[in-house]
Amino acid sequence: MERRLFSSKLCFRTQHPTRTVNSLYFDTLDLISYRDSIEGGSNRCKKRLRWYSHLNSDNDATLEFKMKKGHQSWKKIWVKAFRINPLQKSWNDFYKPKKEEFPSKVILRNFHPTSIVSYDRKYLVSFDNKIRVTIDQNLKFFEQRHGSTPNLTWNKPFKNIVVIEVKAELSNESLLQNFFNEIPFSPSRFSKYCESIMPQRNNLRY
Repeated sequence: MERRLFSSKLCFRTQHPTRTVNSLYFDTLDLISYRDSIEGGSNRCKKRLRWYSHLNSDNDATLEFKMKKGHQSWKKIWVKAFRINPLQKSWNDFYKPKKEEFPSKVILRNFHPTSIVSYDRKYLVSFDNKIRVTIDQNLKFFEQRHGSTPNLTWNKPFKNIVVIEVKAELSNESLLQNFFNEIPFSPSRFSKYCESIMPQRNNLRY
């Protein structure tokens, strides 16, 4: 796929160096975010902390609310609002707001750590910077629902899954047709969070 992108008429190139992406997802006890995603509700929201580099290293983390309405999606973010300390044995110490006055208990009320997803991401962009493609590999899913302490040991590796996302601003959405004409495949909905708490499957996903 990478070779095809680099040799296409859209002249894709590497936008950023490959990096490891880690996300801690939050959900209610009855998994409302999971159910909304599985059922394909028109209005959905996923809440997660995201940080980069090695999963076990201390790092700043950004709180993201990933919103979706119909075919449009956007994010509400608090950049580097938290500090991740992954070797800690309690959730209170695993992630902490960097400022005491940050209202984390309010905006995450009734939401609890549910899953950690980690993967390697490659970033590509078309020559005109209007179409972006990310390629995610080496996915690892760490279930968090069945214990009182953070789990970074037992994971479900999905080594054979490659997730390719094609993105464009709403104003450039019509350009995606050129992409699919030249590089045809059948897009499908895919949620790393939902996959992380489903039975294991080995697939190639777009």
